[in-house]
Amino acid sequence: HRDLKPDNMMFVRPGIELEPRFEGQVIKLGDFGIARDSAPVADAQPDGATRAGSVLGTPEYMAPEQCQGAQVTPATDVYALGGCLFALIAGRPPFLGENTDTMGLIFKQVREPPPRLDQVQTDATPVIADLVERCLAKDPQRRFADATELLVAIEGLCGDTPQPMTAHPSPPIVKPHLVQKYTLEWDLQASPDQLWPFISNTEKINRATGLAPVRFEIDAIDGGSKTTGHSKVAGLALKWREHPYEWIEGSRHVVLRVFEKGVLRWYVAEVSLEKSPGGGTKLRNTITLEPRGLLARVLSKWEIGIKYKKRLDKVYTRLDNLLAAGVPPEIDPIEPVVEVSAAVRARVQEIVGKLHETGLDDRAIESLAAYVVSASDQDVSRIRPLQLAERFRVPEDAMIEVCLHAAKHGLLAMVWDVICPSCRIPSNIVESLAKIEQHASCKTCQVGFDVDFSRAVELVFRVAPDLRGVEMRTFCIGGPAHFPHVAAQVRLAPSERVALQLSLPPGFYLLRSPQLPRVHELRVTAAGGVRRCDLLLSERSDVALLTAGDQLITLLNQEKREILVRVERAGDRAHALTAARAMATSAFRELFPDQQLGPGRLMAVAQATLVIAQIDGAQAIFHDLGDAKAFPVATRFFEQINALARESGGSLVKTFGGLAIAAFERPGPAVDVALAVQAALDAHPTTTGLNCRIAVHRGPMMALTQGGRLDYFGSNVELALSLIGAIAPGVVGITQAVCQEPEVTDRLKAVEQLGMAPAGASWMMQVKAARGAPRLLEASALVG
Repeated sequence: HRDLKPDNMMFVRPGIELEPRFEGQVIKLGDFGIARDSAPVADAQPDGATRAGSVLGTPEYMAPEQCQGAQVTPATDVYALGGCLFALIAGRPPFLGENTDTMGLIFKQVREPPPRLDQVQTDATPVIADLVERCLAKDPQRRFADATELLVAIEGLCGDTPQPMTAHPSPPIVKPHLVQKYTLEWDLQASPDQLWPFISNTEKINRATGLAPVRFEIDAIDGGSKTTGHSKVAGLALKWREHPYEWIEGSRHVVLRVFEKGVLRWYVAEVSLEKSPGGGTKLRNTITLEPRGLLARVLSKWEIGIKYKKRLDKVYTRLDNLLAAGVPPEIDPIEPVVEVSAAVRARVQEIVGKLHETGLDDRAIESLAAYVVSASDQDVSRIRPLQLAERFRVPEDAMIEVCLHAAKHGLLAMVWDVICPSCRIPSNIVESLAKIEQHASCKTCQVGFDVDFSRAVELVFRVAPDLRGVEMRTFCIGGPAHFPHVAAQVRLAPSERVALQLSLPPGFYLLRSPQLPRVHELRVTAAGGVRRCDLLLSERSDVALLTAGDQLITLLNQEKREILVRVERAGDRAHALTAARAMATSAFRELFPDQQLGPGRLMAVAQATLVIAQIDGAQAIFHDLGDAKAFPVATRFFEQINALARESGGSLVKTFGGLAIAAFERPGPAVDVALAVQAALDAHPTTTGLNCRIAVHRGPMMALTQGGRLDYFGSNVELALSLIGAIAPGVVGITQAVCQEPEVTDRLKAVEQLGMAPAGASWMMQVKAARGAPRLLEASALVG
């Protein structure tokens, strides 16, 4: 609308009502002269009221972004509605000015905080004042998203509609007059997006601020789990029920602890990030607690109001300064600089020298060495090669190979994480693949699951314990950083409705609960879709199509128990070096031949890509040349397949006769190898003149360690083998499952396509293989 104000709101009197169901007095909104459609329309011409830099509206009720001529959203109208509510209750708008002092009013709207409603009109209740204050927030992200969400909040005060997530958690207050609240604030230069990855790491924050370590116990209860924490503060033993953290990524996280033993009844710790109007962030730590007696009241003022605030100030100031200056990838901006002894540095350099001698990537070697001696204890106790490669901007395969060799030389130790598909954190950690069972369970989620070899088993490294001792005590287990794939998490009491305000970018998301079997799908697009949807968590729903930006999702818990709900980014875990990928690398097989699955143990692989290459007329070659002369030809063929596979992150898993099978985790590199095989044969004198049939297929399979190699079995393997006979020499057959992968689509545009052919119940695309210049053997090589 862009001009909401009391003058544009009119009572509809009896006799001239405009609605068929008229009940009492209704207010109608008028004057849509400068209104605009909030949904973008392709190729639409901007109207005169939407030019960049233009300022239109009534200054007493204009939001800061509207005053500055910036982009307006439905939240802009919410600001004006807040001003109208303020005027309705207080008899005056939030900001006063002379009729001619338009710029003075605009300056106040942009820069000055509005007065509290209950300070201007003392009859106003704090709850209403809080609601109006949120409407008048300078940052649109802190307001209600639109008029509907504001209406939901107003009706919520009457107990009729869902509460906003900001009302969570609800502590069990016993004596309200004893409740203490500490609000600690910082104005930082960095943006909320820059700060969130660090602020959300509650394990590191707690350690860096000197909080005591915690011992946690997890017990199964009523289809879920109960977490109990034990710690000591100022020599006093504490025991509490740790409720799950609740958060919205980039905005807020909060936790409730209810004490069974100690000087406190309960404790709520909340951290919020608010974008400042002039740039930067208002970081707010709010701690609310109820002490049991005088000792706790005095102790909390010292421990929280003085000591904790001072330590937080040191941590946040250092973090902000490092983010402004640029954080070196090996430095942890939260925890203090790590100091290692000269002996450790000398030992690291000795191993670095050996790695350089091996001919590995120099940048990857130096990056790993710097990380091992400078990164925090938490980081070096769980080193993920793909994450490290991204951090230091080196190729993934190079970092994987360096980490494997570093483990062989004693710089790192190697372990396997068995990942729960629900919470996606390790449910078990083992040192050998042979110890991994086909079925596992997660103590936190209280669910059992079949172990998917290509997704649920991850290879990670840690600094060798004899090289650098690390702090292994626990300071927090449930913060947002433990669940990087979760954009939001909220607890819902039985029959509770919650309005979840999100800011999801385009992508595919899953909304689910560990306690419920049903999963709700959310698709967020750059244009189109809606900004809000209502979900009944126990009932089926269609895919919700939402618009990127601000979304409002209303959730209803129909269960008779509390449930935990997560909004998760769909897809594989980021930065996970899966067991399937690790074992597909030749370096892993050469360096760690003892790392194999248990004897005869089959493991499920959700997706693997196979390249099957067969020499055309292999039987005739052996018959015509004889075994002795044909053997070097076949050997060279296998060596070329092996070399091509290794270069693209795959491995040769099986050879027999004139046929070779190579396995890859990703389909793109597999297609690259398939297209390059024939040219490689043409270019070598031993194999020049050979024609090759090649098939590429992808799908779920079973894996087994056999003869020191990872081998694959199942219907998809049989399908791939059956395709070879239907493919002409010099042609590559690529099945539908591979062709439809996004990373393969572009590759197929650059090759000559020969048409489609049946492939089982599906089809395969046949393309012409690249050819190389033939190199003939010398005549002497053909004799004898």
